[in-house]
Amino acid sequence: MATSEADTRANYIDPLLKDCGWEVNHIQREYYFTDGRKILGNKRGHRKFIDYLLKYNNVRLAIIEAKSSDKHPTQ
Repeated sequence: MATSEADTRANYIDPLLKDCGWEVNHIQREYYFTDGRKILGNKRGHRKFIDYLLKYNNVRLAIIEAKSSDKHPTQ
């Protein structure tokens, strides 16, 4: 049975970040990094986000993308 993306976050990523000493105020979840692709009619497409953005002293250090176990990491 495949592990969902939410389960991956809850069971693997969140505990690992806590064990590594990352504090909650240094972790931003579901961070939108684009406003979406520009399309005709002065509109925008879907916004893109990453699952975790790790910051320290307002410097963006790393991103983490969670995936379900049935997806390839690059999808």
